[in-house]
Amino acid sequence: TASWSAVARDPKGKELADRAISWTSSAPQVASVNASGTITGVSPGTAEIRADAEGKSASERVTVAAAPAPVTPTPAPAPAPAPGPPAAPPAAASAALLPRRSAEAGGGLSCGIAQSGAVCWGGAREGLIAVDGTAGISQLSVGRTHACGLVSGGRAVCWGDNKGGQLGDGSLTSSASAVAVAGELSFSMISAGAGHTCGIAGGKVYCWGRGKDGQLGDGSANDRKKPVPIKGGGSFIAVSAGGNHTCAVTASGKAYCWGDGFSGQLGFGAQERQIEPVDVSGDQKFSRIAAGGKHTCGLTTGGKAFCWGANDVGQVGDGSKSDRPSPTAVTTGQTFTEISAGGNHTCALTSGGEAFCWGENGAGQLGDGSKVDRNKPVAVSGGFSFTSISAGEGHSCGMTRTEAVCWGRNDRGQLGDGSTTPRGTPAPVRGE
Repeated sequence: TASWSAVARDPKGKELADRAISWTSSAPQVASVNASGTITGVSPGTAEIRADAEGKSASERVTVAAAPAPVTPTPAPAPAPAPGPPAAPPAAASAALLPRRSAEAGGGLSCGIAQSGAVCWGGAREGLIAVDGTAGISQLSVGRTHACGLVSGGRAVCWGDNKGGQLGDGSLTSSASAVAVAGELSFSMISAGAGHTCGIAGGKVYCWGRGKDGQLGDGSANDRKKPVPIKGGGSFIAVSAGGNHTCAVTASGKAYCWGDGFSGQLGFGAQERQIEPVDVSGDQKFSRIAAGGKHTCGLTTGGKAFCWGANDVGQVGDGSKSDRPSPTAVTTGQTFTEISAGGNHTCALTSGGEAFCWGENGAGQLGDGSKVDRNKPVAVSGGFSFTSISAGEGHSCGMTRTEAVCWGRNDRGQLGDGSTTPRGTPAPVRGE
């Protein structure tokens, strides 16, 4: 075991007393951490320990070494078995786990939909890992350290970290296997954020998990272990859970946001927290919306992209690096059919399957072959024709008609190419 401490400070470096620090581990099966910052090694491997306070966070990696193996006598060799049919090559088993319909980027992990259900990679684990309890999964969303999907009948299932109740099963127990979200709700859409999850059932938005910034939209700042409806009415068609905020779109194209708004990511013209949904300013009619780390983007019914919120690395895409507290047109001549907001970058697809990204690019997450931040959209290299795209915290993934590819940060194996080397252009997910 080891005990860590963290201190919250204001922008001038002054210590802020009596601020609650929350601790999380990216891999509780490797190293767990309690509310006091005491870390306990569980099994060999590497985990990222994260401290959060006042909307800020810091993290460090810890490595749990394996205990020395006991020395045991070498047994006599067993008789050779009779010859039999050759075993199936390992590549065949690997091929069955390759994503075929979706590739979603999260924090230090990614997940996709394979033949038998959901598979995930990264999180400092090797290879593609099948997720039990996800047979028949039709929709998938990956957050910072958890993921959720929809199976038959619109039933929601989640897996991964659950310290804030983001799995929605009524407990705080993390799970490597999918667990059913509590209640009898039939969802049409689900979205996993940094530490919370939201979904749409019967046109209503329900959220669960961490709520300290009001990101659950139920009028409180409390965590919830089961789905709770957001305040207000309306019939919703899209929802997106971001860092510590959430946004949704009604059937009439009106956008609403709630939660942490100190970077302008709620889009109502001010920079403050809201514990209930507020109208996004402007007269745009949105069809899609994407909540990122501290920014938000949406597509109008005509495919025009607008973004708002934090813009320090160009993630709004308007050619500047000034925060925008209300929707601002992305500087591009393109129209898009899909958009995804990541930690500090954004990606979008055209109707022809061409991908464009903008914002932070220190790990190559924009996919243009450089590490230069971009405050306007740039094309993803490689000439790929994508069917879907997903921007994560520091990497991106996309699905072509034949394979999944990822690019950007890879310190936890989240690109799925069998290495931990960052990639500035798309690389196929192999799980080797």
